[in-house]
Amino acid sequence: MLQILDMQDGLREYAGPGHWNDPDMLEVGNGMPVNEERAHFSMWCLLAAPLITGNDMNHMSAETREILTNPEAIAVDQDALGIQGFKYSTNNNVEIWFKPLAGGSWAMCILNRNQEAKNVSFDWAGEKVTDNFAKRAANFSTTTYTLRDL
Repeated sequence: MLQILDMQDGLREYAGPGHWNDPDMLEVGNGMPVNEERAHFSMWCLLAAPLITGNDMNHMSAETREILTNPEAIAVDQDALGIQGFKYSTNNNVEIWFKPLAGGSWAMCILNRNQEAKNVSFDWAGEKVTDNFAKRAANFSTTTYTLRDL
């Protein structure tokens, strides 16, 4: 999954309504630990990718079903703005990704590429996320956003 994710670098400008980048079908439900399945689905949603399942839907666990049918995550994937997310920063193999959404909202995803759990901090007041491609910015020190864990 990570190799395919890395291959999406540089393709962002080609994604949008009517012409989506396709990083291939989801492997959610094919034997990964549940935390990896959540990460995989979350990243495909941030990429605005087609959500094509590659598992046996007749024999999936409740956890897999919950991941694949998460309406809020799917809403991020299918957001009307149609902009693919981007990697904002990397520190100690932990990536922070952002995706601008319709109506001025943003999606954020933290991807830990390490084998062990990591504590992550983000200086909301000190960071200004600028997306030159989408011509949007999130200035957390002047705008109030509501945080939701999808």
